[in-house]
Amino acid sequence: GAAGQWAWAHARGARRGALIGALALLTLAGGARCWTRTLDWRDNLTLHAAPVRVMPRSARAQYNLGAQWLKEGEGERALPYFRRTVALDSTYTEAWVDLGGIFTSAGRFDEGRSALKRALGCDPAFYSALVSLGGLELRAGRPTAALPWLEQATRGEPGSSEGFYNLGLARL
Repeated sequence: GAAGQWAWAHARGARRGALIGALALLTLAGGARCWTRTLDWRDNLTLHAAPVRVMPRSARAQYNLGAQWLKEGEGERALPYFRRTVALDSTYTEAWVDLGGIFTSAGRFDEGRSALKRALGCDPAFYSALVSLGGLELRAGRPTAALPWLEQATRGEPGSSEGFYNLGLARL
Protein backbone atom coordinates (compact mmCIF):
# COMPACT_ATOMS: atom_id res chain seq x y z
CA GLY A 1 0.00 0.00 0.00
CA ALA A 2 0.88 3.64 0.36
CA ALA A 3 3.00 3.09 3.48
CA GLY A 4 5.11 0.48 1.68
CA GLN A 5 5.61 2.79 -1.31
CA TRP A 6 6.65 5.64 0.98
CA ALA A 7 9.08 3.38 2.88
CA TRP A 8 10.64 2.15 -0.38
CA ALA A 9 10.96 5.65 -1.83
CA HIS A 10 12.67 6.99 1.32
CA ALA A 11 14.87 3.96 2.08
CA ARG A 12 18.55 4.24 1.15
CA GLY A 13 21.32 1.65 0.91
CA ALA A 14 21.38 -0.58 4.00
CA ARG A 15 17.85 0.42 4.94
CA ARG A 16 16.63 -0.70 1.53
CA GLY A 17 18.46 -4.05 1.98
CA ALA A 18 16.90 -4.48 5.44
CA LEU A 19 13.49 -3.75 3.96
CA ILE A 20 14.01 -6.39 1.25
CA GLY A 21 15.17 -8.86 3.92
CA ALA A 22 12.11 -8.19 6.07
CA LEU A 23 9.80 -8.65 3.09
CA ALA A 24 11.56 -11.92 2.18
CA LEU A 25 11.22 -13.14 5.76
CA LEU A 26 7.51 -12.30 5.83
CA THR A 27 7.02 -14.09 2.52
CA LEU A 28 8.79 -17.20 3.80
CA ALA A 29 6.80 -17.17 7.05
CA GLY A 30 3.54 -16.82 5.12
CA GLY A 31 4.53 -19.66 2.79
CA ALA A 32 5.40 -21.90 5.73
CA ARG A 33 2.05 -21.15 7.33
CA CYS A 34 0.24 -21.93 4.07
CA TRP A 35 2.11 -25.23 3.81
CA THR A 36 1.21 -26.15 7.37
CA ARG A 37 -2.45 -25.29 6.79
CA THR A 38 -2.50 -27.27 3.55
CA LEU A 39 -1.81 -30.42 5.56
CA ASP A 40 -5.15 -29.84 7.32
CA TRP A 41 -6.93 -30.21 3.98
CA ARG A 42 -6.07 -33.89 3.45
CA ASP A 43 -9.71 -34.81 3.96
CA ASN A 44 -12.80 -33.44 5.69
CA LEU A 45 -11.94 -35.05 9.02
CA THR A 46 -8.49 -33.44 9.23
CA LEU A 47 -9.98 -30.16 8.04
CA HIS A 48 -12.51 -30.14 10.90
CA ALA A 49 -10.08 -31.54 13.48
CA ALA A 50 -7.64 -28.64 13.06
CA PRO A 51 -9.93 -25.96 14.58
CA VAL A 52 -10.73 -28.29 17.51
CA ARG A 53 -6.99 -28.51 18.26
CA VAL A 54 -6.54 -24.74 18.00
CA MET A 55 -9.83 -23.71 19.69
CA PRO A 56 -10.97 -26.58 21.93
CA ARG A 57 -13.52 -24.33 23.67
CA SER A 58 -15.31 -23.48 20.41
CA ALA A 59 -18.74 -25.08 20.29
CA ARG A 60 -18.87 -24.58 16.51
CA ALA A 61 -15.52 -26.34 15.98
CA GLN A 62 -16.63 -29.26 18.19
CA TYR A 63 -19.96 -29.47 16.38
CA ASN A 64 -18.40 -29.39 12.90
CA LEU A 65 -16.05 -32.27 13.71
CA GLY A 66 -18.92 -34.28 15.21
CA ALA A 67 -21.06 -33.58 12.15
CA GLN A 68 -18.26 -34.78 9.89
CA TRP A 69 -17.91 -38.02 11.87
CA LEU A 70 -21.68 -38.45 11.56
CA LYS A 71 -21.47 -37.93 7.76
CA GLU A 72 -18.80 -40.64 7.72
CA GLY A 73 -21.32 -42.99 9.37
CA GLU A 74 -19.45 -42.95 12.70
CA GLY A 75 -22.11 -41.89 15.20
CA GLU A 76 -20.25 -43.27 18.21
CA ARG A 77 -17.14 -41.29 17.23
CA ALA A 78 -19.29 -38.16 16.78
CA LEU A 79 -20.88 -38.51 20.21
CA PRO A 80 -18.11 -36.92 22.34
CA TYR A 81 -17.92 -33.89 20.03
CA PHE A 82 -21.66 -33.28 20.24
CA ARG A 83 -21.53 -33.72 24.01
CA ARG A 84 -18.72 -31.15 24.21
CA THR A 85 -20.71 -28.83 21.94
CA VAL A 86 -23.71 -28.76 24.27
CA ALA A 87 -21.44 -28.55 27.33
CA LEU A 88 -19.93 -25.39 25.81
CA ASP A 89 -23.25 -24.03 24.49
CA SER A 90 -26.39 -25.60 25.90
CA THR A 91 -28.51 -23.79 23.27
CA TYR A 92 -26.81 -25.46 20.28
CA THR A 93 -30.01 -26.94 18.89
CA GLU A 94 -28.46 -28.87 16.01
CA ALA A 95 -26.10 -30.68 18.40
CA TRP A 96 -29.02 -31.75 20.60
CA VAL A 97 -30.82 -33.08 17.50
CA ASP A 98 -27.75 -35.00 16.36
CA LEU A 99 -27.29 -36.46 19.84
CA GLY A 100 -30.93 -37.53 19.75
CA GLY A 101 -30.41 -39.17 16.38
CA ILE A 102 -27.36 -41.10 17.53
CA PHE A 103 -29.15 -42.32 20.64
CA THR A 104 -32.23 -43.26 18.61
CA SER A 105 -30.13 -45.23 16.11
CA ALA A 106 -28.56 -47.11 19.00
CA GLY A 107 -31.99 -47.94 20.48
CA ARG A 108 -31.31 -45.68 23.48
CA PHE A 109 -34.74 -44.09 23.28
CA ASP A 110 -34.83 -42.43 26.70
CA GLU A 111 -31.54 -40.62 26.05
CA GLY A 112 -32.65 -39.73 22.53
CA ARG A 113 -35.98 -38.40 23.76
CA SER A 114 -34.22 -36.31 26.40
CA ALA A 115 -31.77 -34.80 23.88
CA LEU A 116 -34.53 -34.00 21.39
CA LYS A 117 -36.64 -32.36 24.07
CA ARG A 118 -33.61 -30.25 25.02
CA ALA A 119 -33.46 -29.14 21.36
CA LEU A 120 -37.12 -28.19 21.51
CA GLY A 121 -36.40 -26.29 24.74
CA CYS A 122 -34.02 -24.14 22.70
CA ASP A 123 -36.42 -23.73 19.78
CA PRO A 124 -39.95 -25.17 20.21
CA ALA A 125 -40.62 -25.09 16.46
CA PHE A 126 -37.30 -26.61 15.31
CA TYR A 127 -38.43 -28.86 12.47
CA SER A 128 -35.61 -31.42 12.68
CA ALA A 129 -36.19 -31.93 16.39
CA LEU A 130 -39.94 -32.40 15.90
CA VAL A 131 -39.55 -34.90 13.05
CA SER A 132 -36.75 -36.72 14.88
CA LEU A 133 -38.83 -36.99 18.05
CA GLY A 134 -41.73 -38.35 16.02
CA GLY A 135 -39.37 -40.79 14.31
CA LEU A 136 -37.97 -41.89 17.67
CA GLU A 137 -41.46 -42.66 18.96
CA LEU A 138 -42.20 -44.66 15.80
CA ARG A 139 -38.98 -46.69 16.21
CA ALA A 140 -39.81 -47.23 19.87
CA GLY A 141 -43.16 -48.73 18.79
CA ARG A 142 -45.23 -45.79 20.09
CA PRO A 143 -47.02 -44.36 17.04
CA THR A 144 -49.63 -42.57 19.17
CA ALA A 145 -46.83 -40.70 21.00
CA ALA A 146 -45.34 -39.74 17.60
CA LEU A 147 -48.51 -38.04 16.35
CA PRO A 148 -48.35 -34.69 18.20
CA TRP A 149 -44.67 -34.15 17.26
CA LEU A 150 -45.26 -34.98 13.61
CA GLU A 151 -48.46 -32.95 13.40
CA GLN A 152 -46.63 -29.92 14.80
CA ALA A 153 -43.74 -30.48 12.37
CA THR A 154 -46.01 -30.68 9.32
CA ARG A 155 -47.97 -27.60 10.39
CA GLY A 156 -44.71 -25.64 10.59
CA GLU A 157 -43.27 -27.09 7.37
CA PRO A 158 -46.22 -27.96 5.13
CA GLY A 159 -43.94 -28.86 2.20
CA SER A 160 -42.00 -31.44 4.17
CA SER A 161 -42.08 -34.93 2.72
CA GLU A 162 -40.30 -36.57 5.68
CA GLY A 163 -42.75 -35.15 8.20
CA PHE A 164 -45.79 -36.24 6.21
CA TYR A 165 -44.32 -39.66 5.48
CA ASN A 166 -43.72 -40.30 9.18
CA LEU A 167 -47.12 -38.86 10.05
CA GLY A 168 -48.68 -41.34 7.63
CA LEU A 169 -46.79 -44.20 9.27
CA ALA A 170 -47.94 -43.05 12.72
CA ARG A 171 -51.59 -43.01 11.57
CA LEU A 172 -51.51 -46.54 10.10
